[in-house]
Amino acid sequence: NNDSCGPGITSTINAMLRTDEELADALDGPCFVANSRTVEYLTSWAGMETWLTSNLTTNLLKIRDDLTDVLAIVLLIFQRFTYDEFILQKTSPESYRDQDKMDQFYHWSRASVQPWL
Repeated sequence: NNDSCGPGITSTINAMLRTDEELADALDGPCFVANSRTVEYLTSWAGMETWLTSNLTTNLLKIRDDLTDVLAIVLLIFQRFTYDEFILQKTSPESYRDQDKMDQFYHWSRASVQPWL
Protein backbone atom coordinates (compact mmCIF):
# COMPACT_ATOMS: atom_id res chain seq x y z
CA ASN A 1 0.00 0.00 0.00
CA ASN A 2 1.57 3.30 -1.14
CA ASP A 3 -0.16 5.26 1.64
CA SER A 4 1.68 3.46 4.43
CA CYS A 5 5.30 3.38 3.26
CA GLY A 6 5.55 5.83 0.37
CA PRO A 7 6.23 5.42 -3.33
CA GLY A 8 10.05 5.30 -3.03
CA ILE A 9 10.09 2.31 -0.71
CA THR A 10 7.16 0.63 -2.48
CA SER A 11 8.72 0.87 -5.93
CA THR A 12 12.14 -0.24 -4.68
CA ILE A 13 10.78 -3.34 -2.98
CA ASN A 14 8.48 -3.94 -5.94
CA ALA A 15 11.47 -3.88 -8.33
CA MET A 16 13.53 -6.20 -6.10
CA LEU A 17 10.78 -8.80 -5.90
CA ARG A 18 9.87 -8.93 -9.60
CA THR A 19 10.43 -12.14 -11.53
CA ASP A 20 13.07 -12.42 -14.25
CA GLU A 21 10.28 -12.44 -16.83
CA GLU A 22 8.84 -9.18 -15.52
CA LEU A 23 12.25 -7.52 -15.38
CA ALA A 24 13.11 -8.61 -18.94
CA ASP A 25 15.64 -6.15 -20.40
CA ALA A 26 16.43 -4.59 -17.04
CA LEU A 27 18.48 -7.67 -16.15
CA ASP A 28 20.77 -7.91 -19.15
CA GLY A 29 19.72 -5.29 -21.61
CA PRO A 30 19.17 -1.65 -22.39
CA CYS A 31 16.66 -0.91 -19.61
CA PHE A 32 16.48 -0.06 -15.93
CA VAL A 33 13.69 -0.06 -13.36
CA ALA A 34 12.24 3.36 -12.61
CA ASN A 35 9.26 4.77 -10.75
CA SER A 36 8.63 7.97 -12.71
CA ARG A 37 7.95 8.66 -16.38
CA THR A 38 9.53 12.12 -16.25
CA VAL A 39 12.71 10.89 -17.97
CA GLU A 40 10.65 9.30 -20.75
CA TYR A 41 8.78 12.54 -21.33
CA LEU A 42 11.95 14.65 -21.30
CA THR A 43 13.93 12.42 -23.63
CA SER A 44 11.09 12.08 -26.14
CA TRP A 45 10.59 15.84 -26.22
CA ALA A 46 12.22 17.45 -29.28
CA GLY A 47 14.62 14.54 -29.87
CA MET A 48 16.32 15.14 -26.51
CA GLU A 49 17.50 11.51 -26.24
CA THR A 50 19.35 11.69 -29.55
CA TRP A 51 20.73 15.10 -28.72
CA LEU A 52 21.98 14.06 -25.28
CA THR A 53 23.89 11.07 -26.65
CA SER A 54 25.21 12.79 -29.77
CA ASN A 55 28.91 13.17 -30.51
CA LEU A 56 28.46 16.96 -30.51
CA THR A 57 27.05 17.09 -26.98
CA THR A 58 29.21 14.34 -25.51
CA ASN A 59 32.63 14.77 -27.12
CA LEU A 60 32.86 18.10 -28.92
CA LEU A 61 31.04 20.50 -26.60
CA LYS A 62 31.47 18.26 -23.54
CA ILE A 63 28.21 19.52 -21.99
CA ARG A 64 26.38 16.24 -21.55
CA ASP A 65 27.15 16.02 -17.83
CA ASP A 66 25.92 19.58 -17.27
CA LEU A 67 22.72 18.89 -19.20
CA THR A 68 22.03 15.71 -17.26
CA ASP A 69 22.54 17.64 -13.99
CA VAL A 70 19.84 20.09 -15.08
CA LEU A 71 17.58 17.19 -16.11
CA ALA A 72 18.12 15.61 -12.67
CA ILE A 73 16.76 18.78 -11.03
CA VAL A 74 13.75 18.70 -13.36
CA LEU A 75 13.24 15.03 -12.46
CA LEU A 76 13.24 15.81 -8.75
CA ILE A 77 10.62 18.50 -9.23
CA PHE A 78 8.26 16.60 -11.54
CA GLN A 79 8.68 12.91 -10.65
CA ARG A 80 5.73 12.91 -8.27
CA PHE A 81 3.37 13.76 -11.14
CA THR A 82 4.36 10.76 -13.27
CA TYR A 83 4.83 8.11 -10.56
CA ASP A 84 4.12 4.44 -11.20
CA GLU A 85 5.25 1.47 -9.10
CA PHE A 86 7.08 -0.32 -11.91
CA ILE A 87 8.43 1.18 -15.13
CA LEU A 88 11.12 -0.17 -17.44
CA GLN A 89 12.97 2.70 -19.08
CA LYS A 90 15.61 2.65 -21.78
CA THR A 91 19.09 3.63 -20.67
CA SER A 92 21.82 5.43 -22.61
CA PRO A 93 23.51 3.33 -25.32
CA GLU A 94 27.00 3.63 -23.83
CA SER A 95 25.82 2.08 -20.59
CA TYR A 96 25.19 -1.28 -22.25
CA ARG A 97 27.31 -1.20 -25.41
CA ASP A 98 30.66 -0.20 -23.96
CA GLN A 99 32.14 -3.16 -22.10
CA ASP A 100 35.05 -1.10 -20.72
CA LYS A 101 32.67 1.40 -19.11
CA MET A 102 30.56 -1.42 -17.71
CA ASP A 103 33.65 -3.04 -16.19
CA GLN A 104 34.87 0.28 -14.76
CA PHE A 105 31.47 0.93 -13.20
CA TYR A 106 31.36 -2.57 -11.71
CA HIS A 107 34.82 -2.19 -10.13
CA TRP A 108 34.02 1.30 -8.84
CA SER A 109 30.71 0.07 -7.37
CA ARG A 110 32.37 -2.92 -5.74
CA ALA A 111 35.07 -0.76 -4.18
CA SER A 112 32.48 1.75 -2.97
CA VAL A 113 30.43 -0.85 -1.07
CA GLN A 114 33.39 -2.94 0.13
CA PRO A 115 33.21 -1.62 3.72
CA TRP A 116 29.68 -3.04 4.02
CA LEU A 117 30.32 -6.46 2.46
